[in-house]
Amino acid sequence: MLDSEIQYYSVSKSKRILYLTPFCLFTSLLTFYRQQYAISSCEFCLFITSVIHWSNPSYGWKRNLDIFISTVNIITHLYYIYISMCNIAFYCAIITLISFYISLTYSSYTMHGIAWIFACTGNIYLSSCLSNCLYY
Repeated sequence: MLDSEIQYYSVSKSKRILYLTPFCLFTSLLTFYRQQYAISSCEFCLFITSVIHWSNPSYGWKRNLDIFISTVNIITHLYYIYISMCNIAFYCAIITLISFYISLTYSSYTMHGIAWIFACTGNIYLSSCLSNCLYY
């Protein structure tokens, strides 16, 4: 086990991230209700992989899968932000990406939590913009 792994994956701090994952399920259900199925599917997959990883975090396939699904989710959301021209969701996405980068680079739980909060907030705004947009 790596020293950084021991420091990064503290049980109490990991549970804080785990407790944020239901917000992703909420936004998945909201987008499903609004018939935005591509976004809903991405968010639901992210919810599942995050629960799998953060319930017992370790370096390996669970973490890699969670990061992969997060990347797919971000790309999907950026596409829909582009076609809907939703500025607030775009600003939230920028803050999310910066926060996730800092959290991965410096093993910061606080930045990871901030990223989760801004990602979910941006998803709610994006869903509202898409509801008013004819192009999704």
